[in-house]
Amino acid sequence: HEIEKYTSVPIIGEIVHEKSKTPLVIGLGKRTFVAEQFRKLRTSLPYIGIVGEKKKLLITSNASGDGKSFIVANLGLSLAMVDKKVILLEFDLSNPTLSDKLEVTTINKGLTDYLRGHAEPEEIIRRTTVNDNLFVMPAGSLPEKPSELIMSDRVQDLMEFLTPLFDYIIVDTAPVGLLSDAYVLSTHCDATLYVIRHGHTSKVSVE
Repeated sequence: HEIEKYTSVPIIGEIVHEKSKTPLVIGLGKRTFVAEQFRKLRTSLPYIGIVGEKKKLLITSNASGDGKSFIVANLGLSLAMVDKKVILLEFDLSNPTLSDKLEVTTINKGLTDYLRGHAEPEEIIRRTTVNDNLFVMPAGSLPEKPSELIMSDRVQDLMEFLTPLFDYIIVDTAPVGLLSDAYVLSTHCDATLYVIRHGHTSKVSVE
């Protein structure tokens, strides 16, 4: 009710706090309450325009610790489990945590290498071990000026390369309250999910 009070932006999903030892709370045979909530979130994507050729989804939040990378990883896995080919882009170049959540450890090159012109897209795509349909593009080595790097024309080239290859492209970006990265990347995407965490996200940030 508080969220509805402060903004008219539609709420399309609610995920309970999960005290799990693993960041992945959805999987084959998992019928927990939180897993079911991710399935509901998956079915809600067409309501915000993510359907068919509209497949590029940006996920951000206000600050670190809001849970956006947790949402990215589990929503991506949820989509992969229904035989959709999904790629997750670790565009949080300031504090990347997505690769760790997906246990992607062998990272030779990443998005920063591609944006600098030191790698091609096919060199930085990694298949995850959690599902054959789930892929990730790791962040790579952390740059000194991530916001300037993200303004590269190569971001649009990357989206054009990935669009015919995948059913869903999910972009994990830096918190919008700290950096401008999400504003820049949103121009390349079809819709944005803004993650709000109970007891953590400030009311001013929601506005």
